[in-house]
Amino acid sequence: MSLTIVLAVLALICVMVGGIAATRMAVELRARGENANPLFIRWMIFKYIADYKRITLEETGQVGPLYRTCTNFLGLAGILSVATILTLIV
Repeated sequence: MSLTIVLAVLALICVMVGGIAATRMAVELRARGENANPLFIRWMIFKYIADYKRITLEETGQVGPLYRTCTNFLGLAGILSVATILTLIV
């Protein structure tokens, strides 16, 4: 298996985990009375991430676990995507 395929598969896995975490954040926001719809994750993800961070900080004094999961995996997916493209060019 080539390096390009491995990097692309890892990037897709990271996007899926980040998307699941973002969807769970929207569900958690709805459970707390916020106006969040899991179907609009694609368009409202940055607002939902900021709202989740703000609400969990107010409630517990710490950022909720879904925040770091979502941001870390989506950031890693971006890095892996760039690495995949670079392996195609070089």
